[in-house]
Amino acid sequence: MHKMSEERVDSEVDVLLDTEGALGHGHMAMLAGNDEKGWRFVSKEGRAVDNSADGQDGNMYIGGKSAVLDLPYPTKALVLSEHPVYDRLLTYKTTYSNAMRAINETYRSANSYYHVILANCGHAVADGLSAIGYYSGSAMEPKVRYEQILRYNNNNNNNHTPCSRTNPFVWHYGMSWS
Repeated sequence: MHKMSEERVDSEVDVLLDTEGALGHGHMAMLAGNDEKGWRFVSKEGRAVDNSADGQDGNMYIGGKSAVLDLPYPTKALVLSEHPVYDRLLTYKTTYSNAMRAINETYRSANSYYHVILANCGHAVADGLSAIGYYSGSAMEPKVRYEQILRYNNNNNNNHTPCSRTNPFVWHYGMSWS
């Protein structure tokens, strides 16, 4: 389980979801830190850009190298304002060391090979949550995985917040690969 013994619970691990990303299957990212020490945003963005005919490494069947965003921010408000596509936010209050453990594992996983079904953005976020002892879902589709995480971890240690879009509680899941 996650370590919170002697350290102050002064930080957060945030799971972000863009419900309309990836052609409606959703796109997940992780944000971790606090306003005192700063925040780090990590997102596995799909296949990396290259000089091939379609402009991406590999292909949709075998996957390819990952494109990763790894960005520092001084405040959480700035992250959310610069990434307005995310319309769901699940917050875990934790220690700074746990927050860094989660974001570092998300970064490590995000840099692994990308495959839309077997190694996507949801898998990277799931690895970060697992690193600090939280259930991380099992669905391959990021939007469904987010719902699994929300339902399973729905306790007093986390908070689900709609972010920017209108009517944030209307969820349409379409096809599920779980």
